[in-house]
Amino acid sequence: MRPALAPLVLALAAVAFQGGWASLRESQTWDEALAVAAGFLHVETGDFELYYENPPLLGLLVYPPLKLAGTETPAVSPEELRRVTPAQYGDLFFYQSQNDHRRLLVIARSMVLMVTLCGVGAVVLWSYQLFGKRGAWLAAVLCAFEPNWLAHGHLTAVDGLATSTIALAAFATVRMLERPTLGRALAAGAFTGLAWSAKHTALLLWPFLGLVLLMGPLLARRMGQGTRENDFGSPRHAVRLLPLFGVIVATGLLVVGASYNLSFRYDLYAKSLSGIYNLGSADYENYLCGTFRTASFPQYYLVALFLKTPLGFLPLAPIGLVAAVRSGRIAAWLPAAVMAALVLAATAANPHNLGIRHVVPAIPFFIVFASGALSAVSLRGRRNGWRSAVVVGLVALGAAESIRQTPDHISFFNVAAGGPQGGIACLDDSNIDWGQDLVRLAELQREEQIDNLAFMYFGSANPSAYGVTAGPLTQQELVAPRPDRVYAVSVQALIRLPRLYGPEVDWLRLHRPWRVAGNSIYLYRFP
Repeated sequence: MRPALAPLVLALAAVAFQGGWASLRESQTWDEALAVAAGFLHVETGDFELYYENPPLLGLLVYPPLKLAGTETPAVSPEELRRVTPAQYGDLFFYQSQNDHRRLLVIARSMVLMVTLCGVGAVVLWSYQLFGKRGAWLAAVLCAFEPNWLAHGHLTAVDGLATSTIALAAFATVRMLERPTLGRALAAGAFTGLAWSAKHTALLLWPFLGLVLLMGPLLARRMGQGTRENDFGSPRHAVRLLPLFGVIVATGLLVVGASYNLSFRYDLYAKSLSGIYNLGSADYENYLCGTFRTASFPQYYLVALFLKTPLGFLPLAPIGLVAAVRSGRIAAWLPAAVMAALVLAATAANPHNLGIRHVVPAIPFFIVFASGALSAVSLRGRRNGWRSAVVVGLVALGAAESIRQTPDHISFFNVAAGGPQGGIACLDDSNIDWGQDLVRLAELQREEQIDNLAFMYFGSANPSAYGVTAGPLTQQELVAPRPDRVYAVSVQALIRLPRLYGPEVDWLRLHRPWRVAGNSIYLYRFP
């Protein structure tokens, strides 16, 4: 693995820098306060009732550094705790206690970022294993500038955490397939258990393990691979793998049980599984390309991937897939294909279209295939200079597109979507507005010396804690805005105002914003 060291270091440094920068510039997003507060409470008290819908890994991860930093749980009695919602408790924990909310958030985010760095390392090494040094370099660049994994890889929410742990579990399984040993099976099981403890999306690792075991030998034989003892295509080898897959599952289940403060309360995990979709409102209207409806859009996440992936990166995965198939190393590429397909299929059936974050776990596997693009163009002889130049040009184009919007990766849209300002015609919610731009709004308010600000905010953070001084924006002012006030409105609210109050309050169509804080808060003033 030594030739992969330089690209690995580059990828880790780039991701760490951008994640740290975004952590300082972004205010607390929707799910972060309640996830951190509930997770800290779970470890501190062993009470897993508050926000039981998510598994406990995030709390286990952030608790030690937060405790060392002097973080305390709010003084709430058990009776009161049963009456508050996770969002209310998150507000108490972050903003109505002695805790320093900004310091708390940066510390917690740094722990999630560390796991993301491990996931990035797995993707780079996996790409090196499949495509050699050129594959490792290409994977490093893609990891460094893929905006959606960057956007959620540092937030203290479960999406980025699940993405990285699923990638680690899949890569550890690949390593076990190519050299089956008890130690490698135990490692794969440990990472699988961490993924199961991160988010329920990781339960896709169950069919992943089954499909890889069942399909691998069949496909390998059809491709004419040999039957050496360490060959994935040998039926005898497949039979020998069965007990090792049992080790993976057993180890993973032990890790899940241990994650509940060593209580092995699998009933708590089953309860959290039963509440997967409890947090979504039954009457929530999904939004796609100007259309609202309560039923989900099956094509939603494919559209989101197309609009929120840099254009230069889009052709690379199918090109690299060709190289992966031609390589014959089915044990290395089949698991990536299976996992990506499972994530896409599961998200297509998701009843809530709440943002690309739900399909981000597929992105590391797309990167693995995209890293083979240079190998694909070099398979047709020596006259491949122009093909390689095209691939390098695509990578440079995609990287430039991502850098242009750094560190605002949450609101990234590619040039085909028209950037963040054009993207709101197609997608909303955490695709662009997750409450992340309070720091920018406070800076803009100070810069422009805005005293009379009315604010309609989409988020769970406390604007005043970030230095925003504002009053509420009333429904009357939506229809007849006052000339002596400046209005700040979150994009999520702007998109849905006409749906709630009629076309006469369609500010996106009727008015041009005066300024924009980040990409998610539009400011208006009227003569």
